[in-house]
Amino acid sequence: MNWRSFVKRSVYYPVRNSLPFRRPERPEGVCMWPWRGLVIYCDLDTTCNCGTSLKQLLTGNVRSGVRRVWQGKLYQEIRRGWLAGRIPYFCRGCPVPFMKTLNGYPYLLRERPELPDYPPLLQIEPTAACNLRCPQKACDQKLIRNHRRKMFMSLDEFRDLIDEAGAHTETINFFNFGEPFLQKDAISMVAYAKKVNPRTFILSDTNGHFFRSRDKQEAIVESGIDRLVFSVDGALQSSYEKYRVGGNIEVALEAMRGIVDIRNRRGLMKPEVIWKYILFSTNDSDEEITKAEEMAREIGVPLRWHITTFPKGWPSVRFQKVADLPVRMRENLFCAELA
Repeated sequence: MNWRSFVKRSVYYPVRNSLPFRRPERPEGVCMWPWRGLVIYCDLDTTCNCGTSLKQLLTGNVRSGVRRVWQGKLYQEIRRGWLAGRIPYFCRGCPVPFMKTLNGYPYLLRERPELPDYPPLLQIEPTAACNLRCPQKACDQKLIRNHRRKMFMSLDEFRDLIDEAGAHTETINFFNFGEPFLQKDAISMVAYAKKVNPRTFILSDTNGHFFRSRDKQEAIVESGIDRLVFSVDGALQSSYEKYRVGGNIEVALEAMRGIVDIRNRRGLMKPEVIWKYILFSTNDSDEEITKAEEMAREIGVPLRWHITTFPKGWPSVRFQKVADLPVRMRENLFCAELA
């Protein structure tokens, strides 16, 4: 199959397992990801954004080099499509350009963007394996294994990525699907990226169960990571475990508490530790929200709210968009897929 046929099949034709969202085909602007970011799966395949665990739109494999993928024909075709208003089928279902986030990325760019030599943002998946069993299709471990040639990126592979692109990288999202710190060398990976380019802002998202011991808590503080987001969706074990199946809320809370304590005792400014709370119909009562706010103040971390539209049957009915939130929660928003 020549590359033009591959582009048509990959970008413009309907694909299986496509996302359930339907957005305007001609938004006012272009998505920032094809010009700013590159997602690298644990088996080194790449895509243009973090919207899929099942690889509906592949842009290459970085075994051939990060720059070769970034400047490659498929990525260029996606960019041309956006600029011409010929939005790829995959992109039409993606909520990412329309999201409002704490990180402040301008996901929808109003002006024609310039293309740098290397992606300023790398989203790297150290592993797609997870120790919990959240009930959504994108987290289904059997499906994920069927779409990965292997489940763990090696330390040497990560170093090769950073050696090539690290000096040009402004931000590394050290997570994608799975629990990133199940990769046995995850903390060494963070430390290496910081060593190569201390100016790189590195953040990760975790369920917190890796950081049970004091040694691991100290190691992540010493790694130099800038932001560590704990996904803890509830203030009670009974509601938390409905989505975070197999999880223990006390383990996650104690991990946050321990890392904050070590950071403060050493007089450090980082890592910034954030409690991310996805609002579901199982955890959105006033009583539980108030309890979570009190617990966050006691631990000493900011509590940030995430409004979601999936998986089916789970999203909060009370809080479906930003306007539904009380003012105090609106001011502490982590992410919203619907404004």
